[in-house]
Amino acid sequence: GTSGSEGKDNQPLFVVDGVIYDNSSTLVGNSAFDGSYKSATTTSNRIMDINPEDIEDMSVLKGPAASALYGSRAANGVVLITTKKGKEGVMEINVNSKFSTSWAKSLPKYQTEYTRGYMEDQYDSNKHYTGTSFNDFSYNSWGEKSNAQTYNNLNDFFQGGYVFDESVSVAGGTKNSNYYLSGSYYDQKGLVPNTGYNKYTFRFNGEQRVSLFTFSANAAYSQAHTDKTLTGTGLYNSSGTGTLYGAYNWSPFDNMKNYLNEDGSRYRMFGTRLDPWDERDNPYWIINKNKIYDDNDRFTGNISVRADIAKWWFISYRLGIDTYTLDDSKRIAANGAIKQVWQKGMMSDNTMRFKYVSHNIISNMTKQFGDFDLNLMLGTAIDDTKTDSKYMMAYNFSVP
Repeated sequence: GTSGSEGKDNQPLFVVDGVIYDNSSTLVGNSAFDGSYKSATTTSNRIMDINPEDIEDMSVLKGPAASALYGSRAANGVVLITTKKGKEGVMEINVNSKFSTSWAKSLPKYQTEYTRGYMEDQYDSNKHYTGTSFNDFSYNSWGEKSNAQTYNNLNDFFQGGYVFDESVSVAGGTKNSNYYLSGSYYDQKGLVPNTGYNKYTFRFNGEQRVSLFTFSANAAYSQAHTDKTLTGTGLYNSSGTGTLYGAYNWSPFDNMKNYLNEDGSRYRMFGTRLDPWDERDNPYWIINKNKIYDDNDRFTGNISVRADIAKWWFISYRLGIDTYTLDDSKRIAANGAIKQVWQKGMMSDNTMRFKYVSHNIISNMTKQFGDFDLNLMLGTAIDDTKTDSKYMMAYNFSVP
């Protein structure tokens, strides 16, 4: 579906093993606080905390089917995910290893004829036009014709990316029980240097039948780390740019790799003609000096018991939990093209804790009377969601 405005959450509802699974794309921090806003960097939705190798089955509910079961939360549809179980009489060990690579292709073509700068109209004291002169006080290439050396900045900037995806699982069962145990490691290096994502996951699914009762338990834990960069127009209220915006707009007549002076300070293209907070940041400065990353720890699980009282009647109870902590961190270096108040550097650590607990009790009776099927389902569901956010920021440091 499409949404009317940026920031509207139009995700379908995800349900994993009968429990609602949060899939927010959460921005932790905000523009007025630490300069974060949606187009300044990337946010990830949280369904990626699941190991795809654990998924047995996926189905999509739309329209009345979705709303009958999940009400208004299912307005954008429901994705039902069932994870794997062990099979009776077999012990199965699965090992999966995948490797893939990526690279930047079909990059924009640049003109290499006109240097950085612009041609400025000249007038005499009587305001009569006398021609144009070259002015190099510009980041953009609208200058004079030149045979000077040019640089393939964008080609040099992107690196080869890769993904390592490793997983192992053990599953088995008897007539009255089954189990499934898995672990995975995922490591991705981005096309932009110093960006990437890695994730560990662990899962246990178990089921035990005792006379008329069936007990089952599912538990999954994941830990993920993402290294990000400024992607759009930089931090709110600062004149610096995002990494890719800066790289795409860099003049081919300037070597973009030249971002530091010999003493390690930031190279300033126009010396002191502009204040630092009015300049543009070099993309290499952004990726090497401004660290933006997040960490996510997540636990999801459920326990359920089902009593098959008669062939035509069962009662079941399920307790489900989905909880995670998302830490979003920024380390912004001093003396960059950031707002004046942050000129000695800025750091922020923003945390969001999410917890969802659900209880479901269902009694289901199904009887046949001749040509008639009679079904009576009674139940109750209790949901409890709690979100807790904390923002911390510091700046005006006396030491870097």
